[in-house]
Amino acid sequence: MQEFSYISAYKDMEEYYRKVIPDDNDFDVTRFSAFVEVQKPRIKEAILKAKFGMIDFARWINGRLVHPLSYVRNLPQILSDEKSKKIFLKDGAEEAMKVLIVPASIDLSQVPLEQLARVLYERLSQIRFAEIKELKNNSESEKAHALFDLRDELVSTCKEIMPEE
Repeated sequence: MQEFSYISAYKDMEEYYRKVIPDDNDFDVTRFSAFVEVQKPRIKEAILKAKFGMIDFARWINGRLVHPLSYVRNLPQILSDEKSKKIFLKDGAEEAMKVLIVPASIDLSQVPLEQLARVLYERLSQIRFAEIKELKNNSESEKAHALFDLRDELVSTCKEIMPEE
């Protein structure tokens, strides 16, 4: 599956990104990870649902509206909210996310990763069937997408730590 996403990312980068750059010398291979990330169906679907296409995505990447590139993962959230979408198209994803993120009452950025992981593990291991059923019936909810994003990032990180042979 990973190989397929790399091939698709390469094709999209060649087809769309190359069209929007003014000169071949401006072709920035460091943008590749954004094209890998956009291969996730929910991200591409969110772009299309918001009445945009891959050429728009390429323009956003070239224009650095999606910066840092990890914000590609947040495009479904950004594009589904009119206020954040408007900010994104003018000032970029980082500014758009400020509208969407509700400040936490506790600064979790200072909590060690292993503690956060353990608390999250405990919370997920105690999830009730009713909550699972609710998430299953509403798989497009913000909570479901947050869990999917967590899963994707966790799998990716674990593969980096211990690559499959």
